[in-house]
Amino acid sequence: MLPLLLALSLQDPGLQAEIDRAIDRGVRALLESQLVDGSWEFVRRESPCGQTAMCAYTLLRCGEAADSPAVRRAFAYLAAHEPSDKLAYNLSWLLMAWGELGTAEADRRMAPLLARLLDCQDGGGLFTYGDTPKPDLSNSQYAALGLRAAAARGLKVPAKAWQDLIAGVLACRERIRRGEEAAGFAYEPGRGGGPPPGGGPPPGGGPPPGGPGGATGSMTAAGIATLTVAEQALGRRLKSKQRRELEQARELALAWLGRNWSVERNPGGGPGGAPGGSPWLYHYLYGLERCGSFLAADELAGRRWYEEGARFLVARQDADGRWGGAVGVETDTCLALLFLKRASLAVTGESRGRVAAWGEADPAAPVSLRATGRGEVTIWLLAFGERELARLAWPGEEGRGLRVRRVEYLAGRAADELAPIGRVEGDPAAPHGDERFALRHRFGAAGTWWLRARVAVATPPAAAGEEPGEELLESPVLAIETDPVLAPEQLDWADDSAANLLLGAGGAAEASSQDAPDRGADAAADGSQATAWLCRAGDESPRWRLRLKRAVGVRRVRLSHAFNRLRDRGPDRPARAELWLNGHLAATLDLDPAPERKTEYLLPRRQRVREIELRLPGPARAPVGFAEVELLPD
Repeated sequence: MLPLLLALSLQDPGLQAEIDRAIDRGVRALLESQLVDGSWEFVRRESPCGQTAMCAYTLLRCGEAADSPAVRRAFAYLAAHEPSDKLAYNLSWLLMAWGELGTAEADRRMAPLLARLLDCQDGGGLFTYGDTPKPDLSNSQYAALGLRAAAARGLKVPAKAWQDLIAGVLACRERIRRGEEAAGFAYEPGRGGGPPPGGGPPPGGGPPPGGPGGATGSMTAAGIATLTVAEQALGRRLKSKQRRELEQARELALAWLGRNWSVERNPGGGPGGAPGGSPWLYHYLYGLERCGSFLAADELAGRRWYEEGARFLVARQDADGRWGGAVGVETDTCLALLFLKRASLAVTGESRGRVAAWGEADPAAPVSLRATGRGEVTIWLLAFGERELARLAWPGEEGRGLRVRRVEYLAGRAADELAPIGRVEGDPAAPHGDERFALRHRFGAAGTWWLRARVAVATPPAAAGEEPGEELLESPVLAIETDPVLAPEQLDWADDSAANLLLGAGGAAEASSQDAPDRGADAAADGSQATAWLCRAGDESPRWRLRLKRAVGVRRVRLSHAFNRLRDRGPDRPARAELWLNGHLAATLDLDPAPERKTEYLLPRRQRVREIELRLPGPARAPVGFAEVELLPD
């Protein structure tokens, strides 16, 4: 059985600091991309649970705390939106996410998910999309990870499922020709030239999107990793004949990777004209990570896979912290982070919780700040400048610090707009020594904050008998990033779409204008926070209206901004709206300015509503509107 523990060493020690910064920026980008209901957007809108589970799993593997606001909101969404389909991708990521959370509730939810995933395994051993009978290796690689997550939580995965999976994966390998010492894996059985399970012609249909029908890097890495997961799961139960066949196929596949090696493109996957480059590039890189981690290998095919891939990803990261391609920005960002974090390693004693820290000692600055934490932030004095220590120390106290009277901390949303947030008193009768004058502060909103410290230092008397003087030292401003503060109602928003009476009552929405074809009135009543109605810039009287086919009993109305991610602080959004019910003005609402918050109106009593209309002030300076209009029964 292959070892599960590995500690990779980097030949370039400086690279680790770059990797850590890239991970931190990528995690921040995911946090800022979360929608108001706790989900994440995906190109396949009918499968929001899979993308949200993928993001939740990635955040946890990258060290985000299980009780952080983003993670709690994500799992509240997953708990409220069990997927109705049997898509193997969705079920697999859900098993991985709940398994990583590791609570009693998570274990309870995993059992039915495992049963549904096993139902997706076809007679040849591979996994299908669930809604179509066609199996493939791409589905199967993630199904293997879902099965692995379930087994790690003590759920029973039948040995036959693993044995059949091995047979299915082996059917996707290239045909081994006499004298050849390399053979990769293809997307489907028979596509690589090898026989499909049970013989017969290869299955019909075209090649996978973005690549030809033969072996590719992404599928070869998938084949190696999946075979290794199954081998480890079976242990002694793996039959000798199948073990020999598995080991030979893995050796030939590793040789194929060596011959076609790249971390900048998916070998065999085509050049790719999308922003992300080669099709399925990030799936391929995550596949390499699983190969190296599951095999406990510093090198794959003689290449230092992690170091090469990490350099590429650090250089490829966008300015906003994300990685992106045709598959979907959130998906590619998750896969890049999982590679950089070496997420498939089973490391004992791994700490859960991402420690954020800002500020370094600058000997040339009068005083340097340090701050840690993202929810409650701790701020303290890290060091005084060399000149200040030499100039302001009292005689005989050199090397013991300065006499500090008080430290005032200031903060603001802009570097030139700071206000006091707290003060720590010092002892001017003695040098400060190791005292750091720490202040704990919880900021009221998430995002970038700028900090500064003003330190009043007692200076030696100018002459005997005189009072000590005072000098104010200021630190340079320090930028930090804070997490959202979780309000109790935000967890309730996770299932608003399921309770929204608009979605079941029928009717057609209309609007005064729309900014683009996909920004029509219906988008504000489709159950998705990722879509929105936006009026056209210049609309003199922006309004949105929906007349239902039948009246519904309403107690609350909730409105979501059209741009409701933390990263959406830039776009214009309405500040006020008139709410009309059944043709009568019900209220004029001051809309919450924070993009990640909903605005709620509680009706005086439960009311039967047949028509709802929202009127915005005009003319609109820019496209504005709503992602969702929700009518709730209580």
